[in-house]
Amino acid sequence: MANKQLRKMIICEIFSNAINSCCSCQHGMYYIINIELVHTPALV
Repeated sequence: MANKQLRKMIICEIFSNAINSCCSCQHGMYYIINIELVHTPALV
């Protein structure tokens, strides 16, 4: 269980770093929102 949480944190970190390094382009943000929209129903 803790391992899953840790993985989630690492992925979050990578995503936020990607957004910060590319904050001029909104593409990364839309990409992440798309992933969330696609995967959220499967998690619920």
